[in-house]
Amino acid sequence: MAIKPIQWRVKGIFPTVGMGAFFGASGSGKTFITLDFAINVASGSEWFGHKTVPCPVIYVMLEGEAGLQVRISAWERAHSKEIPPNFFAITQSFDVTNLEEVRALAEAVPHDGVIIIDTLNRAAPGRDENSSKDMGEVIAGMKELQHLTGGLVLAVHHTGKDTSRGMRGHSSLPAALDGAIEVKRTGQQRSWSVTKAKDGVDGMEVPFKLEFVHLAFDADDEPISSCVAMADTSPLMVTKEPKGKNQQDALNALRANPGTSLSWDEAVSAVAASLTVKPNKKSHEARRLLTKLIELGVVKRDSETNRISA
Repeated sequence: MAIKPIQWRVKGIFPTVGMGAFFGASGSGKTFITLDFAINVASGSEWFGHKTVPCPVIYVMLEGEAGLQVRISAWERAHSKEIPPNFFAITQSFDVTNLEEVRALAEAVPHDGVIIIDTLNRAAPGRDENSSKDMGEVIAGMKELQHLTGGLVLAVHHTGKDTSRGMRGHSSLPAALDGAIEVKRTGQQRSWSVTKAKDGVDGMEVPFKLEFVHLAFDADDEPISSCVAMADTSPLMVTKEPKGKNQQDALNALRANPGTSLSWDEAVSAVAASLTVKPNKKSHEARRLLTKLIELGVVKRDSETNRISA
């Protein structure tokens, strides 16, 4: 009872001290939503209704760094204000598994703030994300950076080909995090959701949109433009029951035991048993159907435990 309650950098999502991640598929808008997050934390502004505590924010941009200036200009124009003075960006290479580079970065930046590494893959060149050893070194580098700076270290990461399985790579990464946000795109609709928050609230889904911002014309009279992540007041797409026979059979198989959740392999086996395709194709087709049902929103996947419920 004497232990102090958790101190929040972003209330209910990320603590003041710890490690976290933004993750999503390519094209989901995770870099735009992360940049918006970073600027709002630096200024202490509410982020999608969540209170923030201002601090220095250092954005280590390792992908698309050439477009950073345009993205910042677009954000300033869309919000009719300048970015806060304690938002900083680094565009040179950085290897989180190289402890010398980790220490050099820690010495160069303000402490007790937020450091965002975009992307984790670019910050671990030559490492195998599926290897427990290599991922262990990545996590060790993030922990060392967090320890030396005394703040919050966030990584921007990808999902794998099977987006229903959450973050790409070894399972030790999500287990090591204090908070995580998944960014999704379904058709033209985008949303982010808290998939892990220690002592916070996870599972909520928040819609956002990428708003086009025209800035100027270049020397060839071509438009210079970018996008800005903004709140989307329109409701998320209402999920519908699948119409295809195979999808319906798969969903019914998952609902055979209401109120229970299944592991990924158990769910695949349940769906495969409902199919009438050739035996050697059942497993592949079951995985495809299960992924589609999750994308439709009629089947839920817990990104931390990887358990499936319908």
